[in-house]
Amino acid sequence: MDRPKFIYRYMSMGTDVRIEYVRQIVQDNLLFFASLAQVNDPLDCKPLISLNGGTRDEQLGFLEKGVAKQHPDWRPEDVKQEAMRLLAIDPAELDRQITSQWKDFIEGEVFICCFSQAGNDLSLFSSAYGDFHKGVCLEFRTTDKDFAALRQVEYTNDRDTFYVLRDQGPERTKKLFFKKLKRWNANDWERECEWRLVNNQKGHHEFPPQLLTKITLGKDIHPEAKDRILSWIDNRTHPLDLCQAKLSPDGGSLDLDLLKRIP
Repeated sequence: MDRPKFIYRYMSMGTDVRIEYVRQIVQDNLLFFASLAQVNDPLDCKPLISLNGGTRDEQLGFLEKGVAKQHPDWRPEDVKQEAMRLLAIDPAELDRQITSQWKDFIEGEVFICCFSQAGNDLSLFSSAYGDFHKGVCLEFRTTDKDFAALRQVEYTNDRDTFYVLRDQGPERTKKLFFKKLKRWNANDWERECEWRLVNNQKGHHEFPPQLLTKITLGKDIHPEAKDRILSWIDNRTHPLDLCQAKLSPDGGSLDLDLLKRIP
């Protein structure tokens, strides 16, 4: 699918930490890239891991790296001995052990920033993302330069398997960061229409201020949070619309009232 012209971040204003994240975007033009441990779906970025498809030497080399990372104070001969012990157990059990410890292999190496293609969406504003209509929805305009690495998340019925010694390049990246298990219940992730940026550095990364084009306040946002945002946008020089969401007359969608336009 072609990259959307606009992408959105639904954010809570319910705690000091969340308020600060919103302020950093609106006032400082900074996006935060979170570690994989901070994603809200426990299976996200955690496919089933298998060593199938690799030679015995490749499997042993992979296990040695993993053991050495978990036990940096071990002698090389002890690392190799433990790797050989692991390689001797049942392959299915070995895959289960590697899967359970997979975050130890990749956590601290890859960080993500998540967006939605669905703007001012009633279901997302009604969720924890939009703080149950007390949060905000931030609209960003995408460009070839600044969002060139933006990728769409694919949703699957079955948890994917990552063949660590066989899947490389684009297939590796897709399985690890851009495939997500569907949930056929109230937490069905597919409704998020998610797109992601992946980075190898945690923390804040600056974006051009003109890419933030609209801020929509949840219909039940607290007056204090609304006043904070009004104060943050006072000194902006790039075009920005501040809107307030409200339920449509039929209650099935959101309408927007324009509160302020800058400049």
